[in-house]
Amino acid sequence: RPPRSTLSSSSAASDVYKRQAFENKDTDTMLELFTDDMEWVFPNGEKFEGKEEARQGFNYVFSLWDEMKMDSGGDEEPPIILATSGEQGQFLMRWSPYSYKSFSGEEYTIRNHTVLWFNDDGMIKGAYNYYDRKDISKAYETDPIDEIED
Repeated sequence: RPPRSTLSSSSAASDVYKRQAFENKDTDTMLELFTDDMEWVFPNGEKFEGKEEARQGFNYVFSLWDEMKMDSGGDEEPPIILATSGEQGQFLMRWSPYSYKSFSGEEYTIRNHTVLWFNDDGMIKGAYNYYDRKDISKAYETDPIDEIED
């Protein structure tokens, strides 16, 4: 059977809520969308494993930015979102510019590629992120990945 081209309504809603929680810097709402054994993988292979580790990481990152926005490309660079499903679950692949504004007014835009892996209940099991961290990492006094306690 060929893969489905659309996500379940709960998985699609999770993507919308994730964007809203990200932009509102709302860690609790972000974590409600994930399974307890979730993982959030960074471009360099480092990852948050489980909600408590992710909570520490999200709180730290959210504290560093005045504004954070997904899908910030407007009409010139709209998000590209693809969905599929298979034996391991449902997957949503998204590409879009993310914008960050520091408390000192510096602005950064990265082109973010993310794959979200959903379980059968529409909860996010994994988030796999690919982007060039070079410029945005300069904005951190300490890289958020290094702040996670093992």
